[in-house]
Amino acid sequence: MPILIILIIALIFLVIICCILAVLLVSASRKRVLAQKELSETLDREIRLQEKERELVATLCRTIKGPITGMRLNSELLKTVLTVDNEKRNDEAYVIDKIDRMYGKAEELENIVSDFLSSAMDDLGEITVNCADIESGIIDDILKKCDTRGRIRGASVPFVLIHIDSKRMNQVIANIIDNSYKYADTDIDVSFLQTDYYLQMKIEDHGPGVPEDEIALITKRFYRTKRWAASDIEGSGLGLYLAKTIMEKMEGQMYVENTGTGLCVTLYIRLS
Repeated sequence: MPILIILIIALIFLVIICCILAVLLVSASRKRVLAQKELSETLDREIRLQEKERELVATLCRTIKGPITGMRLNSELLKTVLTVDNEKRNDEAYVIDKIDRMYGKAEELENIVSDFLSSAMDDLGEITVNCADIESGIIDDILKKCDTRGRIRGASVPFVLIHIDSKRMNQVIANIIDNSYKYADTDIDVSFLQTDYYLQMKIEDHGPGVPEDEIALITKRFYRTKRWAASDIEGSGLGLYLAKTIMEKMEGQMYVENTGTGLCVTLYIRLS
């Protein structure tokens, strides 16, 4: 009888030991699976990052090619005029026009590089804003500076104090106006409405708008609508993405919608 009890106790201990070993084996196996999964996810992330880097380089090259080509052609035309064509050599308006075109292309190139740099800084979490309380009249100044085609219409901004980074605000409005001129090429209506906490600013063009199934995507980084991605119109897909990102960093908001007669971008600029 005592031997039987000893055998039973030994068997129980053996079962317990087997259970512990089984748990340890399952735990080790699970850790291996998790480690393999984490390694696989890390490799996948690395592959996606490499693909994004390649896409970024390709997009950058395609985007800056246009302005550089334009500057080169205008330079060649200007050189030809100044060395060969006696009639146009003395045509001051013609020469100034070519210089203005070159300046415009250089400015376009600067904006493209600035957008790519801001996007890269956002990736690193280093895109910064330095807000201050500023009179709203600065918005009128920014609009005049951005109105390269003289087609912005609307009332002046109401006098209030707004809490913005003026340099970043310029970048936001410039990107929106540039998008409208590039893709709609129409007059642009600007209107304002003061609420309790925000100065609401609407920027509306009268172009074809954006397909409804893509309206939520056009503020994503590098996204271009199918229509424009297949066209000859150059673009980086960063303008509205950066505008929205900067507005949020300035404690404001940006919304995009079709109006039936065009595309409307609404900015909510925080009041002081």
